[in-house]
Amino acid sequence: MKLFKSMITVLLILTMSFSFVIAAVPGYAAELSDEIIITDAENVVDVPQAYEEPTVFAVPQTLEEPMIYSSLDAIEQFVARLYLLVLGRPHDTEGLRDWSEVLRNGWKTGAEVAYDFFFSREFLSRPTNNNQYIDILYRTLLNRAPDPVGRVDWVNALYEGWPREHIFANFVHSIEFDILCTQAGIERGTYTPPPGALARVFVTRLYITILERPPDAQGLADWTYALVNGYVSGASIAHRFVFSHEMALRNLEPEQFVEVLYNSMLGRKADAVGLSEWSLLLRYGASREGIFASFVNSLEFDLICKDYGIVRGDIEIPPVSQQVLFAYEVHRLTNIERARFGVHPLGTIPGLIGAAQLRTVETTVFWSHTRPDGRDPFTVLPEFNVSFRWAGENIAWGQTSPAMVVQGWMNSPGHRANMLNTNFNNLGVGVVESGSRLYWVQLFTD
Repeated sequence: MKLFKSMITVLLILTMSFSFVIAAVPGYAAELSDEIIITDAENVVDVPQAYEEPTVFAVPQTLEEPMIYSSLDAIEQFVARLYLLVLGRPHDTEGLRDWSEVLRNGWKTGAEVAYDFFFSREFLSRPTNNNQYIDILYRTLLNRAPDPVGRVDWVNALYEGWPREHIFANFVHSIEFDILCTQAGIERGTYTPPPGALARVFVTRLYITILERPPDAQGLADWTYALVNGYVSGASIAHRFVFSHEMALRNLEPEQFVEVLYNSMLGRKADAVGLSEWSLLLRYGASREGIFASFVNSLEFDLICKDYGIVRGDIEIPPVSQQVLFAYEVHRLTNIERARFGVHPLGTIPGLIGAAQLRTVETTVFWSHTRPDGRDPFTVLPEFNVSFRWAGENIAWGQTSPAMVVQGWMNSPGHRANMLNTNFNNLGVGVVESGSRLYWVQLFTD
Protein backbone atom coordinates (compact mmCIF):
# COMPACT_ATOMS: atom_id res chain seq x y z
CA MET A 1 0.00 0.00 0.00
CA LYS A 2 1.47 3.36 -0.96
CA LEU A 3 1.57 6.02 1.72
CA PHE A 4 2.83 8.99 -0.27
CA LYS A 5 3.14 8.65 -4.02
CA SER A 6 6.65 8.91 -5.47
CA MET A 7 8.15 9.75 -2.10
CA ILE A 8 7.77 6.71 0.10
CA THR A 9 6.54 3.13 0.21
CA VAL A 10 4.65 1.91 3.22
CA LEU A 11 3.54 -1.57 4.20
CA LEU A 12 0.31 -1.29 6.20
CA ILE A 13 -0.38 -4.45 8.23
CA LEU A 14 -2.66 -4.62 11.26
CA THR A 15 -0.35 -2.49 13.47
CA MET A 16 -0.38 0.34 10.88
CA SER A 17 3.28 0.98 11.64
CA PHE A 18 5.73 1.75 8.81
CA SER A 19 9.28 2.58 7.70
CA PHE A 20 10.52 4.93 5.00
CA VAL A 21 12.88 4.31 2.12
CA ILE A 22 14.43 7.66 1.27
CA ALA A 23 16.63 8.15 -1.78
CA ALA A 24 20.07 9.68 -1.25
CA VAL A 25 21.09 12.85 -3.10
CA PRO A 26 24.65 13.88 -4.14
CA GLY A 27 26.87 14.30 -1.08
CA TYR A 28 28.54 17.37 0.40
CA ALA A 29 30.94 17.93 3.22
CA ALA A 30 29.07 17.50 6.47
CA GLU A 31 29.44 19.53 9.64
CA LEU A 32 28.04 19.01 13.12
CA SER A 33 27.75 21.80 15.62
CA ASP A 34 28.71 21.67 19.25
CA GLU A 35 25.73 20.58 21.33
CA ILE A 36 24.11 23.02 23.73
CA ILE A 37 21.74 22.58 26.67
CA ILE A 38 20.33 25.05 29.18
CA THR A 39 17.90 25.18 32.10
CA ASP A 40 15.11 27.73 32.17
CA ALA A 41 11.42 28.55 32.79
CA GLU A 42 8.36 26.29 33.03
CA ASN A 43 6.99 23.64 30.73
CA VAL A 44 3.37 22.98 29.81
CA VAL A 45 2.53 19.90 27.73
CA ASP A 46 -0.88 19.39 26.15
CA VAL A 47 -2.12 15.82 26.55
CA PRO A 48 -4.87 14.78 24.08
CA GLN A 49 -8.03 13.12 25.32
CA ALA A 50 -8.14 9.32 25.10
CA TYR A 51 -11.02 7.33 23.66
CA GLU A 52 -12.91 4.84 25.78
CA GLU A 53 -12.50 1.11 25.33
CA PRO A 54 -15.29 -0.31 23.14
CA THR A 55 -18.07 -2.11 24.95
CA VAL A 56 -18.12 -5.90 24.96
CA PHE A 57 -21.47 -7.44 25.75
CA ALA A 58 -21.88 -10.07 28.42
CA VAL A 59 -22.12 -13.72 27.45
CA PRO A 60 -25.53 -15.21 28.36
CA GLN A 61 -26.27 -18.59 29.86
CA THR A 62 -26.47 -21.45 27.36
CA LEU A 63 -29.66 -23.32 26.56
CA GLU A 64 -30.19 -26.94 27.55
CA GLU A 65 -29.90 -29.44 24.70
CA PRO A 66 -33.38 -30.76 23.84
CA MET A 67 -34.23 -34.40 23.32
CA ILE A 68 -34.69 -35.55 19.71
CA TYR A 69 -37.13 -38.39 19.12
CA SER A 70 -35.23 -41.47 17.97
CA SER A 71 -38.35 -42.96 16.33
CA LEU A 72 -38.33 -40.29 13.62
CA ASP A 73 -36.44 -40.64 10.34
CA ALA A 74 -33.58 -38.26 9.47
CA ILE A 75 -35.73 -35.65 7.73
CA GLU A 76 -38.34 -35.71 10.50
CA GLN A 77 -35.61 -35.28 13.11
CA PHE A 78 -34.32 -32.26 11.18
CA VAL A 79 -37.80 -30.70 11.35
CA ALA A 80 -38.35 -31.72 14.99
CA ARG A 81 -35.11 -29.91 15.95
CA LEU A 82 -36.46 -26.73 14.37
CA TYR A 83 -39.62 -26.96 16.46
CA LEU A 84 -37.74 -27.64 19.68
CA LEU A 85 -34.82 -25.25 19.28
CA VAL A 86 -36.38 -22.38 17.34
CA LEU A 87 -39.99 -22.35 18.51
CA GLY A 88 -39.21 -23.81 21.91
CA ARG A 89 -41.92 -26.46 21.81
CA PRO A 90 -42.51 -30.04 20.61
CA HIS A 91 -43.72 -30.47 17.07
CA ASP A 92 -47.37 -30.98 16.24
CA THR A 93 -48.12 -34.05 14.14
CA GLU A 94 -49.55 -32.18 11.18
CA GLY A 95 -46.72 -29.63 11.08
CA LEU A 96 -44.04 -32.34 11.29
CA ARG A 97 -45.69 -34.25 8.43
CA ASP A 98 -46.10 -31.22 6.17
CA TRP A 99 -42.58 -29.77 6.64
CA SER A 100 -41.01 -33.22 6.22
CA GLU A 101 -42.91 -33.71 2.98
CA VAL A 102 -41.72 -30.33 1.70
CA LEU A 103 -38.09 -31.32 2.34
CA ARG A 104 -38.48 -34.90 1.13
CA ASN A 105 -39.88 -33.77 -2.21
CA GLY A 106 -37.25 -31.04 -2.65
CA TRP A 107 -39.84 -28.27 -2.73
CA LYS A 108 -37.66 -26.29 -0.32
CA THR A 109 -34.06 -26.55 0.84
CA GLY A 110 -32.81 -26.85 4.42
CA ALA A 111 -31.84 -23.17 4.42
CA GLU A 112 -35.29 -22.11 3.21
CA VAL A 113 -37.16 -24.18 5.78
CA ALA A 114 -34.86 -22.96 8.55
CA TYR A 115 -35.59 -19.39 7.43
CA ASP A 116 -39.33 -20.05 7.57
CA PHE A 117 -38.95 -21.13 11.22
CA PHE A 118 -36.59 -18.34 12.33
CA PHE A 119 -38.67 -15.63 10.73
CA SER A 120 -42.09 -17.12 11.37
CA ARG A 121 -44.72 -15.11 13.17
CA GLU A 122 -44.51 -17.57 16.08
CA PHE A 123 -40.75 -17.07 16.57
CA LEU A 124 -40.86 -13.33 16.01
CA SER A 125 -43.54 -13.02 18.68
CA ARG A 126 -41.15 -14.54 21.24
CA PRO A 127 -39.21 -11.97 23.32
CA THR A 128 -35.75 -13.08 22.11
CA ASN A 129 -32.80 -10.76 22.79
CA ASN A 130 -29.57 -10.69 20.77
CA ASN A 131 -27.70 -13.07 23.07
CA GLN A 132 -30.52 -15.61 22.96
CA TYR A 133 -30.87 -15.29 19.19
CA ILE A 134 -27.18 -16.12 18.65
CA ASP A 135 -27.41 -19.01 21.10
CA ILE A 136 -30.36 -20.48 19.17
CA LEU A 137 -28.54 -20.08 15.85
CA TYR A 138 -25.55 -22.02 17.13
CA ARG A 139 -27.55 -24.88 18.61
CA THR A 140 -29.98 -25.17 15.71
CA LEU A 141 -27.81 -24.61 12.65
CA LEU A 142 -24.37 -25.67 13.90
CA ASN A 143 -25.57 -28.38 16.29
CA ARG A 144 -23.34 -27.16 19.14
CA ALA A 145 -23.06 -24.69 21.95
CA PRO A 146 -21.53 -21.35 20.94
CA ASP A 147 -17.84 -20.77 21.54
CA PRO A 148 -17.34 -17.66 23.75
CA VAL A 149 -15.38 -15.61 21.22
CA GLY A 150 -17.74 -16.36 18.35
CA ARG A 151 -20.79 -15.56 20.43
CA VAL A 152 -19.40 -12.20 21.55
CA ASP A 153 -18.48 -11.27 17.96
CA TRP A 154 -21.93 -12.08 16.59
CA VAL A 155 -23.75 -10.40 19.46
CA ASN A 156 -21.65 -7.27 19.01
CA ALA A 157 -22.48 -7.31 15.29
CA LEU A 158 -26.18 -7.29 16.16
CA TYR A 159 -25.71 -4.41 18.59
CA GLU A 160 -23.84 -2.52 15.86
CA GLY A 161 -26.93 -2.78 13.68
CA TRP A 162 -26.43 -5.90 11.57
CA PRO A 163 -29.88 -7.27 10.62
CA ARG A 164 -30.74 -10.72 11.98
CA GLU A 165 -31.26 -11.96 8.43
CA HIS A 166 -27.59 -11.33 7.64
CA ILE A 167 -26.39 -13.17 10.73
CA PHE A 168 -28.74 -16.05 9.84
CA ALA A 169 -27.26 -16.16 6.30
CA ASN A 170 -23.74 -16.60 7.68
CA PHE A 171 -24.86 -19.58 9.75
CA VAL A 172 -26.80 -21.42 7.00
CA HIS A 173 -23.84 -21.04 4.63
CA SER A 174 -21.51 -22.72 7.14
CA ILE A 175 -19.88 -26.13 6.71
CA GLU A 176 -21.55 -27.29 9.93
CA PHE A 177 -25.05 -26.61 8.65
CA ASP A 178 -24.10 -28.30 5.38
CA ILE A 179 -23.17 -31.41 7.40
CA LEU A 180 -26.54 -31.33 9.22
CA CYS A 181 -28.38 -31.20 5.90
CA THR A 182 -26.26 -33.98 4.42
CA GLN A 183 -27.01 -36.19 7.43
CA ALA A 184 -30.72 -35.50 6.95
CA GLY A 185 -30.46 -36.33 3.24
CA ILE A 186 -31.64 -32.90 2.08
CA GLU A 187 -30.14 -30.10 0.03
CA ARG A 188 -28.67 -27.28 2.09
CA GLY A 189 -29.51 -24.47 -0.29
CA THR A 190 -28.68 -20.82 0.24
CA TYR A 191 -30.27 -17.69 1.62
CA THR A 192 -29.70 -14.19 0.24
CA PRO A 193 -30.56 -11.33 2.62
CA PRO A 194 -32.56 -8.35 1.36
CA PRO A 195 -30.36 -5.90 -0.63
CA GLY A 196 -29.31 -2.66 0.99
CA ALA A 197 -29.63 -3.69 4.62
CA LEU A 198 -25.88 -3.92 5.21
CA ALA A 199 -25.22 -0.72 3.29
CA ARG A 200 -27.55 0.96 5.76
CA VAL A 201 -25.48 -0.44 8.64
CA PHE A 202 -22.26 0.79 6.97
CA VAL A 203 -23.65 4.33 6.72
CA THR A 204 -24.85 4.20 10.32
CA ARG A 205 -21.29 3.28 11.40
CA LEU A 206 -19.95 6.39 9.65
CA TYR A 207 -22.38 8.65 11.48
CA ILE A 208 -21.52 7.13 14.85
CA THR A 209 -17.73 6.72 14.50
CA ILE A 210 -17.00 9.95 12.59
CA LEU A 211 -19.71 12.45 13.56
CA GLU A 212 -20.43 10.85 16.95
CA ARG A 213 -24.20 10.97 16.56
CA PRO A 214 -27.02 8.76 15.31
CA PRO A 215 -27.96 9.25 11.65
CA ASP A 216 -30.81 11.51 10.67
CA ALA A 217 -33.50 9.62 8.74
CA GLN A 218 -33.13 11.53 5.46
CA GLY A 219 -29.33 11.40 5.44
CA LEU A 220 -29.32 7.68 6.21
CA ALA A 221 -31.83 6.98 3.44
CA ASP A 222 -29.98 9.12 0.85
CA TRP A 223 -26.50 7.72 1.53
CA THR A 224 -27.79 4.14 1.65
CA TYR A 225 -29.55 4.60 -1.69
CA ALA A 226 -26.37 6.06 -3.21
CA LEU A 227 -24.27 3.11 -1.98
CA VAL A 228 -26.71 0.40 -3.05
CA ASN A 229 -27.07 1.88 -6.53
CA GLY A 230 -23.33 2.39 -7.04
CA TYR A 231 -23.36 6.19 -7.13
CA VAL A 232 -20.68 6.28 -4.42
CA SER A 233 -18.07 3.80 -3.17
CA GLY A 234 -17.12 3.01 0.41
CA ALA A 235 -14.04 5.21 0.08
CA SER A 236 -15.86 8.19 -1.45
CA ILE A 237 -18.68 8.24 1.09
CA ALA A 238 -16.14 7.92 3.92
CA HIS A 239 -14.29 10.91 2.45
CA ARG A 240 -17.52 12.94 2.45
CA PHE A 241 -17.99 12.21 6.15
CA VAL A 242 -14.38 12.70 7.29
CA PHE A 243 -14.02 16.02 5.47
CA SER A 244 -17.55 17.31 6.07
CA HIS A 245 -18.23 20.70 7.63
CA GLU A 246 -19.73 18.90 10.64
CA MET A 247 -16.53 16.92 11.16
CA ALA A 248 -14.41 20.07 10.79
CA LEU A 249 -16.38 21.69 13.62
CA ARG A 250 -15.05 18.99 15.97
CA ASN A 251 -11.61 20.65 15.61
CA LEU A 252 -9.72 17.44 16.36
CA GLU A 253 -6.05 17.27 17.30
CA PRO A 254 -3.90 14.96 15.10
CA GLU A 255 -4.06 12.14 17.65
CA GLN A 256 -7.85 12.38 17.85
CA PHE A 257 -8.15 12.48 14.05
CA VAL A 258 -6.07 9.30 13.73
CA GLU A 259 -8.21 7.60 16.41
CA VAL A 260 -11.31 8.40 14.34
CA LEU A 261 -9.70 6.83 11.26
CA TYR A 262 -8.85 3.65 13.14
CA ASN A 263 -12.37 3.36 14.57
CA SER A 264 -14.25 4.23 11.38
CA MET A 265 -12.01 2.84 8.61
CA LEU A 266 -10.48 -0.19 10.35
CA GLY A 267 -13.17 -0.93 12.93
CA ARG A 268 -10.75 -1.12 15.84
CA LYS A 269 -8.92 0.91 18.44
CA ALA A 270 -5.56 2.33 17.36
CA ASP A 271 -2.44 0.44 18.37
CA ALA A 272 0.09 2.58 20.24
CA VAL A 273 2.79 2.53 17.56
CA GLY A 274 0.43 3.30 14.70
CA LEU A 275 -1.26 6.13 16.61
CA SER A 276 2.09 7.69 17.48
CA GLU A 277 3.59 7.52 14.00
CA TRP A 278 0.55 8.65 12.00
CA SER A 279 -0.05 11.54 14.44
CA LEU A 280 3.59 12.58 14.30
CA LEU A 281 3.52 12.59 10.51
CA LEU A 282 0.52 14.91 10.64
CA ARG A 283 2.28 17.26 13.05
CA TYR A 284 5.24 17.50 10.66
CA GLY A 285 2.94 18.70 7.91
CA ALA A 286 1.53 15.66 6.11
CA SER A 287 -2.03 16.36 4.98
CA ARG A 288 -5.06 14.77 6.59
CA GLU A 289 -6.19 13.88 3.07
CA GLY A 290 -3.03 11.81 2.61
CA ILE A 291 -3.35 9.98 5.92
CA PHE A 292 -7.04 9.31 5.24
CA ALA A 293 -6.20 7.91 1.79
CA SER A 294 -3.67 5.52 3.34
CA PHE A 295 -6.39 4.14 5.61
CA VAL A 296 -9.13 3.72 3.00
CA ASN A 297 -6.72 2.15 0.48
CA SER A 298 -5.72 -0.45 3.09
CA LEU A 299 -6.54 -4.16 3.06
CA GLU A 300 -8.41 -3.80 6.35
CA PHE A 301 -10.86 -1.24 4.96
CA ASP A 302 -11.26 -3.37 1.84
CA LEU A 303 -12.28 -6.35 3.99
CA ILE A 304 -14.77 -4.21 5.93
CA CYS A 305 -16.38 -3.03 2.69
CA LYS A 306 -16.67 -6.63 1.50
CA ASP A 307 -18.32 -7.57 4.80
CA TYR A 308 -20.96 -4.93 4.11
CA GLY A 309 -21.36 -5.92 0.47
CA ILE A 310 -20.13 -2.61 -0.98
CA VAL A 311 -17.34 -1.59 -3.36
CA ARG A 312 -14.35 -0.04 -1.62
CA GLY A 313 -13.07 2.29 -4.33
CA ASP A 314 -9.79 4.20 -4.04
CA ILE A 315 -8.62 7.66 -3.02
CA GLU A 316 -5.59 9.21 -4.72
CA ILE A 317 -2.77 9.84 -2.24
CA PRO A 318 -1.38 13.37 -2.52
CA PRO A 319 2.42 13.82 -2.58
CA VAL A 320 4.31 15.12 0.46
CA SER A 321 7.34 17.40 0.37
CA GLN A 322 10.86 16.14 1.03
CA GLN A 323 11.12 18.61 3.92
CA VAL A 324 8.17 17.03 5.72
CA LEU A 325 9.35 13.47 5.13
CA PHE A 326 12.96 14.16 6.13
CA ALA A 327 11.97 16.00 9.32
CA TYR A 328 9.58 13.23 10.31
CA GLU A 329 12.21 10.58 9.57
CA VAL A 330 14.82 12.27 11.76
CA HIS A 331 12.31 12.27 14.61
CA ARG A 332 11.48 8.60 14.02
CA LEU A 333 15.13 7.53 13.83
CA THR A 334 15.90 9.48 16.99
CA ASN A 335 13.26 7.50 18.84
CA ILE A 336 14.70 4.27 17.50
CA GLU A 337 18.10 5.26 18.94
CA ARG A 338 16.51 6.14 22.28
CA ALA A 339 14.76 2.76 22.34
CA ARG A 340 18.10 1.01 21.78
CA PHE A 341 19.36 2.60 24.99
CA GLY A 342 16.17 2.00 26.97
CA VAL A 343 15.04 5.65 26.90
CA HIS A 344 11.40 6.68 26.43
CA PRO A 345 10.37 8.04 22.99
CA LEU A 346 10.04 11.73 22.25
CA GLY A 347 6.74 13.22 21.23
CA THR A 348 6.17 16.80 20.19
CA ILE A 349 4.05 19.76 21.26
CA PRO A 350 2.41 22.59 19.30
CA GLY A 351 4.94 25.20 18.23
CA LEU A 352 8.08 23.13 18.74
CA ILE A 353 8.34 22.00 15.10
CA GLY A 354 7.80 25.57 13.88
CA ALA A 355 10.51 26.81 16.24
CA ALA A 356 12.94 24.16 14.94
CA GLN A 357 12.15 25.10 11.35
CA LEU A 358 12.85 28.79 12.05
CA ARG A 359 16.15 27.91 13.72
CA THR A 360 17.07 25.87 10.64
CA VAL A 361 16.45 28.88 8.40
CA GLU A 362 18.58 31.00 10.74
CA THR A 363 21.51 28.55 10.55
CA THR A 364 21.59 28.95 6.77
CA VAL A 365 22.32 32.64 7.39
CA PHE A 366 24.50 32.43 10.50
CA TRP A 367 25.98 29.01 11.28
CA SER A 368 25.94 29.04 15.08
CA HIS A 369 23.92 28.20 18.15
CA THR A 370 23.64 31.98 18.48
CA ARG A 371 20.78 33.50 16.54
CA PRO A 372 21.55 36.09 13.82
CA ASP A 373 20.52 38.89 16.20
CA GLY A 374 22.95 37.67 18.88
CA ARG A 375 20.44 36.01 21.21
CA ASP A 376 20.74 32.43 22.42
CA PRO A 377 18.82 29.78 20.40
CA PHE A 378 16.16 29.09 23.02
CA THR A 379 14.69 32.56 22.75
CA VAL A 380 12.91 31.12 19.71
CA LEU A 381 10.73 28.89 21.92
CA PRO A 382 8.59 31.62 23.58
CA GLU A 383 8.01 33.07 20.12
CA PHE A 384 6.09 29.85 19.38
CA ASN A 385 4.43 29.71 22.83
CA VAL A 386 6.61 26.79 23.93
CA SER A 387 7.26 26.69 27.69
CA PHE A 388 10.15 24.67 29.08
CA ARG A 389 12.48 23.97 31.99
CA TRP A 390 15.10 22.05 30.00
CA ALA A 391 15.99 22.62 26.35
CA GLY A 392 18.67 21.40 23.97
CA GLU A 393 19.69 21.99 20.38
CA ASN A 394 21.65 19.99 17.79
CA ILE A 395 22.49 21.52 14.40
CA ALA A 396 24.21 20.17 11.29
CA TRP A 397 24.59 20.83 7.56
CA GLY A 398 25.62 18.91 4.46
CA GLN A 399 24.27 15.44 5.38
CA THR A 400 22.22 14.08 2.51
CA SER A 401 19.69 11.92 4.37
CA PRO A 402 17.98 11.60 7.76
CA ALA A 403 19.91 8.41 8.48
CA MET A 404 23.24 10.14 7.81
CA VAL A 405 22.58 13.11 10.07
CA VAL A 406 21.18 10.98 12.91
CA GLN A 407 24.18 8.65 12.71
CA GLY A 408 26.53 11.63 12.72
CA TRP A 409 24.92 13.06 15.83
CA MET A 410 24.99 9.66 17.53
CA ASN A 411 28.72 9.38 16.79
CA SER A 412 29.36 12.66 18.61
CA PRO A 413 29.26 12.28 22.44
CA GLY A 414 27.75 15.71 23.07
CA HIS A 415 25.04 15.43 20.42
CA ARG A 416 24.27 11.88 21.52
CA ALA A 417 23.84 13.14 25.08
CA ASN A 418 21.10 15.49 23.90
CA MET A 419 19.41 12.76 21.87
CA LEU A 420 19.40 10.30 24.80
CA ASN A 421 18.71 12.81 27.60
CA THR A 422 16.02 11.40 29.90
CA ASN A 423 14.92 14.92 30.90
CA PHE A 424 13.61 15.54 27.40
CA ASN A 425 10.09 14.51 26.39
CA ASN A 426 9.57 16.46 23.17
CA LEU A 427 11.42 17.05 19.92
CA GLY A 428 10.98 19.34 16.95
CA VAL A 429 13.01 18.81 13.78
CA GLY A 430 13.67 21.38 11.05
CA VAL A 431 15.06 20.73 7.58
CA VAL A 432 15.90 23.39 4.97
CA GLU A 433 17.68 23.15 1.63
CA SER A 434 19.86 26.17 0.85
CA GLY A 435 22.60 26.45 -1.77
CA SER A 436 22.18 22.77 -2.72
CA ARG A 437 22.88 21.79 0.89
CA LEU A 438 20.57 20.46 3.58
CA TYR A 439 20.55 22.12 7.00
CA TRP A 440 19.22 20.21 10.02
CA VAL A 441 18.11 21.26 13.51
CA GLN A 442 16.83 19.31 16.52
CA LEU A 443 15.16 21.26 19.33
CA PHE A 444 14.51 19.30 22.55
CA THR A 445 12.35 20.33 25.53
CA ASP A 446 11.19 18.62 28.68
